[in-house]
Formats: sequence, C-alpha cells, structure tokens
Amino acid sequence: MTPSVRGGANARLTNDIVARLASLRPEKLVDAVCAILVGAGYVDVRLTGGRRATRSIGGEIRAAVKAGPTAVPILVVVKVQADPVSRRAVDELRGRMAAAGHCRGVIATAGTFRPGAADAAGDAIDLIDGKSLAEMMIASGVGLRRLPTSFEPDETFFSVNRWS
Repeated sequence: MTPSVRGGANARLTNDIVARLASLRPEKLVDAVCAILVGAGYVDVRLTGGRRATRSIGGEIRAAVKAGPTAVPILVVVKVQADPVSRRAVDELRGRMAAAGHCRGVIATAGTFRPGAADAAGDAIDLIDGKSLAEMMIASGVGLRRLPTSFEPDETFFSVNRWS
C-alpha cells in the first residue's frame, strides 16, 4: 500500500511542517528551500553570494526551470523573518533580477506575505509562503519519512545542512 496524506491528516502534517520550517535557523531554512526546489523539479540549484544568513535574508539561490530543451534561470531569495514579507522585498528582488539578467524570480519564506507583495510580484516573481513550501514537500516527499499508511517529517531533513 502506498502511503498517502488526506483530509485532517494532511492539514496536521502541513501545519507541523510549517512550524518546523519557521523554527529553523536561517542557514537551515536555505538548505531546506534548496532541497524543496530540487524535489519540485528545479535544476542547477546552487547557493550564491556566500552564506549571508541574517534575520531577514536567509540566502540567495540560483536555479533554473526546464522549459522544453532550454532552462530558464531563476533568482531565488529566501526571507527569514517573523513579520510577513512586504512589497519592498519584491521590489528589491526585481532590482536584483535586473542586475543579474534574470527575467524570473522567487521569494520563499516560512512565513507569509503582505497583500501588496502579491500585487507587486506580477507574473515575473513567484511568492512561496510556508504553507506552499510544506505542500511542495508533501507533493514531492522531500523531508518526509514514509510510514506504512502515511508520512511524517524526517528529523534528519530539519537538522542536516546539505547545500553549504
């Protein structure tokens, strides 16, 4: 029997993962986001600019998304902060994308986004909040341990640096 996550169990697992992601130190959250991106099908995932883990910027990641025979480069910024991510962060990423020559970007956070952030993001920037990160983990099985009929968070995933 293949394990699955349904209904209330899915909500509990999602909430558990979000809480675990939110409690990670900045460098561990960046590691988790790298692994989640790989699980979601991103390619050429790598940390750039050194490990600049701070309270607001966990790190910068370069990745790509396959689009037919080519790969579209993407600049990913991991935000580590208790407050919802604002429109300013989106504007800052847009400037960094232009400087790097990227047309696509992602802001990932274990938290949430302010309403104005989604408006500012438009089509060029994807916003991935804690719940979406958890859903990506559940969909790909990244960071989860299989039980006979379900999944649970894998403690090793939340404690080991993979990308440093």
